[in-house]
Order: sequence, then structure tokens, then C-alpha cells
Amino acid sequence: MSLFNGSVYSQSLGMDTGLCVVLPYDRPVENQQYPCKVVSLLHGLGNRCDTWLRGSTVEVMAKEKGIALIMPEVQRSIYTDMAHGLKYFTYVSQELPKLCSRIFNISTKREDTFIAGLSMGGYGALKCAMTYPEQYSAAASFSGAVDLSWIRENLPDAFDVEEMRGIFGMNLEMKPQSDLRYLAEKMSKLSKDEQSKIFMTCGRQDYLYPSNIGFRNYMNTLPIPFEYMEWDGDHNWKFWEESIKIVLYKWMPTV
Repeated sequence: MSLFNGSVYSQSLGMDTGLCVVLPYDRPVENQQYPCKVVSLLHGLGNRCDTWLRGSTVEVMAKEKGIALIMPEVQRSIYTDMAHGLKYFTYVSQELPKLCSRIFNISTKREDTFIAGLSMGGYGALKCAMTYPEQYSAAASFSGAVDLSWIRENLPDAFDVEEMRGIFGMNLEMKPQSDLRYLAEKMSKLSKDEQSKIFMTCGRQDYLYPSNIGFRNYMNTLPIPFEYMEWDGDHNWKFWEESIKIVLYKWMPTV
């Protein structure tokens, strides 16, 4: 596998930003596709673009599957166009896919494009796919921060209030474009072929487990292709390693 670990210039952010990319082209596997399928992997709060590489064996998995991995860096932005800051959601969902297709020769076909993330990145992955289902065939969330309102009410120490005001505004208003329930309901009005398929996992001992159960129950009321799995596990790499294996080896090939 080829590994790019460096930076790119983002027009949306107006600065250089970290990016890790894993490419299979130097050692093609059986049935290699050119340009290859791509999975964007989003990091959690307090992490970096190389977090997935340091915490899991995802590079080995990508080699075996012959796929590209795109791992951007978004700081602590919660994958949002910040009220008083940078446009990280625009960067990840719109600018970065086009930039990577030009630089790394990866597929831009919807059926070849997937996105997944852990914790804050799980929220970001679902937000990208539900906002732009025409771009992503499927999205996966692992231990995702899928209900920001629930986190604010039940885990008051999870986010710094002043930091959140920089992201969501002084009144901490959750606008519709940042609410996964609103985005899911909006996507549910599309035809089945136009919807992104959604997959979620969460460990039963995870502090975000109650919010994931609540969001799972809501998703089950909508006509959206949705699958949820849970098992004993916490908010850690042991659980996320198992989750990404399920996605890459079992779930993604059937999408």
C-alpha cells in the first residue's frame, strides 16, 4: 500500500490542513478496480487525521480489499461550518472529495464512495451522507455522537460551552442542517435508490449508548435502509477495530 501523510491546501478553510491517504495501486490485489473504491474515515474529538492508522489495522484491511482510505483532519469542529470559525463541513463533504479525485485517481462514482467515522466522526459521516446522499452510497457510525442535544443535556462536561458557542453560535442553537434527525427525515422522502444506506454500531458499556439507542429507535421509524449492531464494548479502539472490520468485510460488499 502507498501512504500519503502530509497536508493539502483547502480553499474552504483558507489554509493547509492535514490529510492521510492510503492507496492500493502499488500492490494491486485480485479484481483491483481502477479508479478504486474509496472510504473516507473520520476521526473523533481530540484526534488527528492519522488516528485511524495509529489506533487500528485499517491499512491492512484496505490492502486486502483493494480500496483507498481518505482520512481528513477537522480539529474539534464537530464537522460543522462553524458560526465563528472555519467551514469544516463544506471542506469534508464538498471540497475534499473533488480534491482527492484529482490528486489520487480514486473513483467519484456514488456506488464506489463510502464514509465512516468514530465518535464525533460517526456524527460527521452520517451528516455527510444524509446531507448529500447523491454522493455517498453508504455511511457508518461507530459509537457516534449522533444526538448532540442529548449530549449537551446529559453530559454537561463533554463539551466546553465557549467552544460550542464558537461552533453553533452564542445561543447554542441546533440548526436543522446540524440535526441528524432532521436530515434523516429529509432523506427518507427520497426514493430508495436515492438514499444512502446507514449502518451503526455502539458498545453497551459506551457512555454514548443511550443516545445511540434513541437515535436507532428513531431511524427504525423511517423508510430508510438502516442497520444497527451492538455488543459488549466501550468507547475504545477494541470496539472500533471490530466495527470497521464488519463494515469493510461484511457490510460494504453487500451495499
